[in-house]
Amino acid sequence: MRIGLKTYVRSLIFAKQKPRPAMPRPCTLFPFSTLVWADLRTIQLRPLPLHEPQRTKATQAQYWMGWQQELGNHLPQDDVAALAWYEKSAAGGFWMGYDRLARAYRNGELGVAVDLQKADYYLLQKQKCK
Repeated sequence: MRIGLKTYVRSLIFAKQKPRPAMPRPCTLFPFSTLVWADLRTIQLRPLPLHEPQRTKATQAQYWMGWQQELGNHLPQDDVAALAWYEKSAAGGFWMGYDRLARAYRNGELGVAVDLQKADYYLLQKQKCK
């Protein structure tokens, strides 16, 4: 059986290469790369310096972390942790964080008591964001 020169050269090149180690699968739920940078050799998380476009992505990721913790689909269901994530998102200026906090305080969700003043405050902040 004869093989072409290109096929022979490719077989020599690829035969000498070592197999690549399996890389961890990237997270497909949230853009974690905007929140932390993971050094896979030491498994330490270090915050990234946030510039303005990254800050927006970080607050969006915080909102989605709260949403996932509220629903309990991909993370353990925890209303207190979800409320904390929503507050972080709102503190960063993300309008959906303000909206969810306003609904939570208006309807008494996520383990908070009904507080119409806080609900109105968060709605005003939401209107300033848009």
